[in-house]
Amino acid sequence: MKSWLDNVVVFIWVTLFLYLVNFFEIPKNIYYFLIGVPLIFGGVFLILYLFEKSDKNKT
Repeated sequence: MKSWLDNVVVFIWVTLFLYLVNFFEIPKNIYYFLIGVPLIFGGVFLILYLFEKSDKNKT
């Protein structure tokens, strides 16, 4: 159940991030890959880390 929940949260994060990038019309040039892609991966790893940390505190 916990892995299903963190996968849903990661999906929502990536979808929201990509929506906001298109909403604010950020150009998809080299800066998109230098700033946007690391933000996506950093956010995903942070979410997974927080879920893992909260899972260890329960046991």
